[in-house]
Amino acid sequence: MNSYKSQVSSLHSGSKQSSKSKTKDYKKIGIEYWRFFLYSFISVTLSFFYINNGWSHLYPNQINIIGKTKIKNNLVLDASKLNFPISLFSIKPKTLEENLLKNLPIKNAGIRRYLIPPGLEIEIQERKAISYAIRNGLNGKEKGMLDVDGYWIPIKIAEKAQPLKPNLQVEGWISNHREWISKVLSKRNQLGSPLLKIILTPNGELKLSTEEFKIIYFGKNPNLVDEQLKVLAYLSENLPSEFRDKVGTIVDISDPNRPELQIPTK
Repeated sequence: MNSYKSQVSSLHSGSKQSSKSKTKDYKKIGIEYWRFFLYSFISVTLSFFYINNGWSHLYPNQINIIGKTKIKNNLVLDASKLNFPISLFSIKPKTLEENLLKNLPIKNAGIRRYLIPPGLEIEIQERKAISYAIRNGLNGKEKGMLDVDGYWIPIKIAEKAQPLKPNLQVEGWISNHREWISKVLSKRNQLGSPLLKIILTPNGELKLSTEEFKIIYFGKNPNLVDEQLKVLAYLSENLPSEFRDKVGTIVDISDPNRPELQIPTK
């Protein structure tokens, strides 16, 4: 009799445990359903905003142009070659960047698209022209400007940044000697006298002209330029005034270890 009762009792407790287990399972399934519904709702909502905002029309007032530059916003928009109104998805950042670099005096252009709210941000880093320049082109001599890195900027493009009018000019610019020119430009204020002209001759020689010296011969070796610039600054600061103030003085520092002076007799 006791064994029968114990069997009934164990069956009864087993049925209770089974009922509790089923209840927990139903709760888990319910939670999973709600999670699935919530995630699906969020995904659908985000997809809607993504598609809707991505294909909505952008206008010029939704373009944010940032960066320290004197280039006016309307010139940036013109250079972008974007036809407004335009959808955000239709804008190709790489093509836009190439258009800006081609048509503006800038070093870099960063493009960022925003979906919420729909908009476009253009960050530009300007090339500041510090020298006029002349080079030999296919149609004769061409006029342009250079930044401190020696990069050529066509005169019409340089003028978009409203550059200051420098007293410095580079004659005979060629791309092969850009770094050579850049080293001189970067030290232009450390030569002891204002730099007026940089000349690259057809045979590959570099010459400078300052307020103190009519001509400074650097020769043909770009590897010596750092040492030559130091020698020039030393001579400008330490030569007696009768040499420095003599109009037409010529300096030859093609060998920086043996600088030579030519003083006009008259």
